[in-house]
Amino acid sequence: MKPRTLGSSGVQISAMGMGCWAIGGPWLMRGQPAGWGDVDDDESIRAIHRALELGITFFDTAANYGCGHSEQILGRALAGRRSQVVIATKFGYQVDPETKQVGYYGDDPDSDLVVSHLRQDCEASLRQLGTDYIDLYQFHIGNYSPAKAAAVRDALEGLVAEGKIRFYGWSTDHPEGARVFAQGKHCVAIQHDLNVIKDAPQMLAVWGFRSKSRGPTPRCGELLQCAPQLYGVTNSTQRLNEFFKNSTHVYGPHMRGICSDLPPHIGI
Repeated sequence: MKPRTLGSSGVQISAMGMGCWAIGGPWLMRGQPAGWGDVDDDESIRAIHRALELGITFFDTAANYGCGHSEQILGRALAGRRSQVVIATKFGYQVDPETKQVGYYGDDPDSDLVVSHLRQDCEASLRQLGTDYIDLYQFHIGNYSPAKAAAVRDALEGLVAEGKIRFYGWSTDHPEGARVFAQGKHCVAIQHDLNVIKDAPQMLAVWGFRSKSRGPTPRCGELLQCAPQLYGVTNSTQRLNEFFKNSTHVYGPHMRGICSDLPPHIGI
């Protein structure tokens, strides 16, 4: 597979990466189902090994996914191959592996506890992945206040200095916060939704992909495309309003909202 450079990092990754949300198994986001059903760990490991055979070198997971289970399975699958791959994971939420519950620290989406727990969250991910460094450590609370984002960014710079992470980014669809992170020396990526329905022009502008970009353009960054098939919608034969109609998944209401805003000719 054709390689590409991860932003300004100089790190080479495959143009296509493997997302590892589904291999985490069941878990709850603030009481709502957020996993993609039961999983067979051996099958997950075989899938990761097959991805490697096909040239995939970039793997994206999160502490949330299965409350650490996805990280553990990815770590097992990549044992003995660490130098051949680039691992991205995410942080920011309070994760309880015992109850499989994930939520905001202090039940506050803008909690300052994100910063005070950052080190221990990073060390937990390192243990679960079975590695002593993370290539790309991404902030996972997409709607975190841009006014507080600089504190998170600066704390991440500290982890870079200690060698626990190489680079960092943010998984967010909000350009204001992305701009704050983009000014960080070791911020090399913003992960956001980008597909045929959500074309995200404001997010593309953060990295200067559009000529009318507002504010300073960062040195060089990577836009990691999330949900290119809109969680299965764009390769489904179902009409869009039926796809998530009866879904109890945490994204069900979100996707139903997106589908309800589409023009009639899209087939909703």
